[in-house]
Amino acid sequence: VSRLEQRMNLMEASFQREILEVKRAAAVELLAKSSAIESRLSSLQDETDRLKAKVMELDEENRRLEAAFKLHVKNSDWKHTAPRPPPDSYWIEKGYDYGDEDTTDDDYIDNINGEFFWRVGRQSKMLRSGICGLEDRTTEFYFGDGDNDSPLIRYDDALLPHWVEFRNSMRTWLLSSVRGTIERTYPFNVYIRNIELPANVVQELSKCFTLEGLGHMEVFCLERNGFQGSDGIDFALQIIQSQKKMIDFCFDRNPVDSDEDRQRLVDAIAGHPNISDCDLVGLCGGEINGHDYLVHILRKEKLQTLDFSNNSVMTAGQSTLFDIIKLHPNLVCLRLDHNHLNDEDAIHLAGALRYNRTLETLWLRGNRFTRMGVDILKKVMYDDSSLNAVADSNHVCIIE
Repeated sequence: VSRLEQRMNLMEASFQREILEVKRAAAVELLAKSSAIESRLSSLQDETDRLKAKVMELDEENRRLEAAFKLHVKNSDWKHTAPRPPPDSYWIEKGYDYGDEDTTDDDYIDNINGEFFWRVGRQSKMLRSGICGLEDRTTEFYFGDGDNDSPLIRYDDALLPHWVEFRNSMRTWLLSSVRGTIERTYPFNVYIRNIELPANVVQELSKCFTLEGLGHMEVFCLERNGFQGSDGIDFALQIIQSQKKMIDFCFDRNPVDSDEDRQRLVDAIAGHPNISDCDLVGLCGGEINGHDYLVHILRKEKLQTLDFSNNSVMTAGQSTLFDIIKLHPNLVCLRLDHNHLNDEDAIHLAGALRYNRTLETLWLRGNRFTRMGVDILKKVMYDDSSLNAVADSNHVCIIE
């Protein structure tokens, strides 16, 4: 009996093991099937999310097209309210001093007709037709000519109705019926170059470019314009403070009358949440040392490109500027052409460049370097005096 019981116990143990193995196999198979089902459900959820996003995108596109169509229908009979540009004789009789003996009346007339009247009229019509924001690329608005040889477009009462017409067209677009029905706004860039802008024109432009609505400004460029007093700085500050999504700001060779105005502008740029590209050529006129303004704006860690040429920058032996360049985390391009940097500065700059690995292009034309300073900067780019020196050279930055 003892043997029989022992055998039965062995058989029962073997049977239990087989049952346990079957259960384990079933559990593994069930777990695999469960994982496969969960993976499939996750995949289906991802596909559902993608489809939902696509539907939302198409729905947004549909609303945008619908709003554009409504705007187009509303303005299908729209005609320019501003009068036609004056005849050529009108400008000849003005007898403007163009500031360049090679500039003729015909040159000025071609410039004002093509770079102002034609551009403003075309852009006003484009806004009224509802096509702004429909294309994938950013809409760009141009006023004046960026060519350095073009004469300044003088203010005249004949221009004001065209500014007002653009202002009204821009406001109509920004406040179109689609406003508030979409989650994002559409970028546009504004370039105003080589135009005399009195207070009444600045006021009209401020009314549309500081307005929140369908679009937002990404690039704002004021270049070589004629302003009265602090009007240019005040205008720029209004745009900077209202356009929080702006990434590129240019205030190039516009008149600035006081250190207070310069400081207000630099403070606004430094405190802006998104400006990463900046052009401040000629901010400091005459022999005003732009060093402290340059240092202040370079403390902005988001800054990627800066043009601070023609600003009489002198360090007076200070290393602050170069300490900032040395450790700047994002600076890619820096233009310091036509300043007052010297050989001592070249030594400090070389030290900074040995550590900085983000700066790709550095422009230094027209400074006060002698052959010694030039050689120092060349050597930091490539020093073949030893293998260690080669390794320590800056192989990223190009000095122009």
